[in-house]
Amino acid sequence: MQKKNHALKRILLCSVFLLTLAIQNILAQQPSPHIIEGIVSNEKGEPLQGVVVHEQSTNESVVTDASGKFKISVSRASAILVITNTGYSEKLVAVSKDTGNLNIALSIYNKELEEVVVVGYNTVKRKDVTGAVSGIGQEEIKSRPVDNALEAMQGKVAGVDISSNERPGTIGDINIRGVRSLTASNSPLFVVDGIPLITGGIENINPGDIESIDILKDASATAIYGSRGANGVVIVTTKQGKAGKATLNLNSSVTFENLVDNEKMYNAGDFITFRRWAYYYAGLNATTGISSYPRGDQPDEAFDKTFFSATADPYAWANIAQGWASGTWDPSKVKTTDWRGKVTQQGVTSNNTISVSGGTDKIKAYGSFGYLNNTGTIHGQSFERYTARANVDIA
Repeated sequence: MQKKNHALKRILLCSVFLLTLAIQNILAQQPSPHIIEGIVSNEKGEPLQGVVVHEQSTNESVVTDASGKFKISVSRASAILVITNTGYSEKLVAVSKDTGNLNIALSIYNKELEEVVVVGYNTVKRKDVTGAVSGIGQEEIKSRPVDNALEAMQGKVAGVDISSNERPGTIGDINIRGVRSLTASNSPLFVVDGIPLITGGIENINPGDIESIDILKDASATAIYGSRGANGVVIVTTKQGKAGKATLNLNSSVTFENLVDNEKMYNAGDFITFRRWAYYYAGLNATTGISSYPRGDQPDEAFDKTFFSATADPYAWANIAQGWASGTWDPSKVKTTDWRGKVTQQGVTSNNTISVSGGTDKIKAYGSFGYLNNTGTIHGQSFERYTARANVDIA
C-alpha cells in the first residue's frame, strides 16, 4: 500500500511540474501589454472630448476625457489605433512599443451634398425633378457681361424662351414652355429669396448679387404657388455672407456694342435712278409700249426737275443739281446722307460691383454696391443704375 501511495505522489508531482512548465510557456508566448497615451484635437488645435480610440481587430477601446487625453493598452508590439468621432473623418494611427505621446488632429467630415433646389417651403433633390426644374448658377451668370440676369439665361435653360430688347434698362419677354394664353399675361412669377414679387421682374437686381436662378415648370410651380405659378416660377437666390475672414471682391467689366444691319441701303444716286424708272413705268402706254417719260438709265435734267419737285423742295433739288453741274449726269456728285448713322452710336457698357463678405459661425454678413452705365447704341436711350445690398444672418 505504501508503495502505491509513493507512486501516486510521484505521478502527481510530475503532473504539477509539467503543468507549471506549460503555463509558463503559454505566458511566454503572449505579448506583454503596451500603454499608449496621447491627445486628440480638431483642426484648430482644440481638444476633443468623447473621441473613441480603438485598437483594430480587438475589443480594447477608450474614450478621451475633457482635455482630449486618452490612455490605451495595446496587446501587440505593432498595432493600429482607429480614431473616430461624430462629424469628423475616421483616422488610423500606427503605433509600436517605442511610440511616445501621440498628438492626433481630426479633420471635419465634409461630404458634398447632392445639389438641391429650393421650391417654396422646402428643398428637393434636383435629380428628382429633372423635367420640372432647370436653372443656372453663379459661374454661368458671371461668364457673360450682361445688364440683367435674364440675359445671362438666354440659350442656357431648356424650355425657356427669352427674347431680346435692345433698349438699355429693359428686359425682353420670357415664356416658359411656350405661350399659354392669347389674351392674358404669359409672364412667370418672380420669387426673390422666398418672397414673390408683386410687380416687376429682376431687371433691377445686380447680376453680381445673384447666387443662382432656378425655374420651376408645370406642377412643380403650381403645387406651391397655385394659380400664380401657372406660367412658371423664376426663383432667384441672392448671395449671403459666409463664415471666415472678411473678403473684398471687385468685379469690373467694359463692353462695346454696335448695331449690325446687313441690309444694303440705296445711296442718293441709286434712289434717283429708282424714281426715274418708277415714272417711266407709270407713264408707259400698254398698247404702244411707249412711255411719256424717258427711261431710268437715260436721265434728262428737265424731267428731273419735274420728278423731284424743284420748286416744291428746293433743298432736295439743290443736291440733285450737283449731279448735273458738268452738263451730263454724274451720280457720284450727289451727296448721300446716312440717316441711320445720325441716330446710332457705338454703345459702351461699364459694369462695376464691389462686395464684402465674412463672419463667424454665429453671425455672417454680406454687402455690395454696384454701378452700371450703358450708353446704348441709339442716341437718347442710355441707362444708368445704382444698386446697394446688405444682409446679416444671425444664428
